[in-house]
This record gives sequence, C-alpha cells and structure tokens, in this order.
Amino acid sequence: MPQPQATVAVEPQATVAAAPQVAVAGVPEPQATVVEADVDADAVESAGCPTGKPQTGFTHARATFYSTGLGACGKVSNDADFIVALNSAQFGGGYPGPQCGKKIKITYKGKSATATIVDECPGCSYPGLDLSPGLFRYFASQDESAIYVDWKFTG
Repeated sequence: MPQPQATVAVEPQATVAAAPQVAVAGVPEPQATVVEADVDADAVESAGCPTGKPQTGFTHARATFYSTGLGACGKVSNDADFIVALNSAQFGGGYPGPQCGKKIKITYKGKSATATIVDECPGCSYPGLDLSPGLFRYFASQDESAIYVDWKFTG
C-alpha cells in the first residue's frame, strides 16, 4: 500500500528546540526517522512568502496583527498607529525593554513602511512581528491573518 504524502507549509528561520537526551543503561539510543515531504511552492507564494531570499540587510518573518492599547513600553497606542510588537527573543528583558521606541522598516510585495516598536509579542516566534491593525491593512487585508514580510532596524 503506498505511503500517504503530506504537504507542509515551511516557515523560514524557524527554530526547533530539541528535547534533552538521557542515557539509560541497557536501553538502546532512539533512532530518528527523516520523512521527506512535498512543499507546495505556489501555496507558500500565495501566502505572501517569496520563495527567494529576503532583501540584503532585512530579516524575513511572519507578521500578524493585534489589538493595540497600553504596550510593554508603557505607551498607549491606537489601531491606526504604525506600530509593532516585537517577538520576545529580540524585545529583551526589563521595563521598558531595550528595543522600545526603535524604528523598523517593513516591506511587503513592493510596499514599505516605517514603524515604531512599542510592545512585546510573547506569542511571536523569532523573528516575528505583531503589527497594529492599521499597519497590517496598509500591506494586506486582515482576512489573511498572517503575511511574510522583510524587516530591519533603522534606528
């Protein structure tokens, strides 16, 4: 009987944490099995993730949107502001975080915008962003729920 094939959506620059290895006397080491999967490049492209490399100096990341208000930087923002919540790994610790107030340039499908970091996104994986609804709508319809953008720090 033929083996079923899975289609897998691949998120660029994803990190997977390995479980700790514990050796037990008399128990053989587990063996990993690698399964190849077909990746539908057209589906990835239609999700806004270009199949090529990000622009030089930019990071390619998944971007979602969130409800604004009082952010982790201590400022109140509204949905129309061009602001972002930065993933926890890059946001840093302390209050306010070391990235608060920094500017980033975001590009998506030929459009660019500058945004200010005003919040932390604990649910975003590295190097992901959460955009204000107004900023997200500048790039795409909120019906998409997530897009893949290129971004970099500008100051």
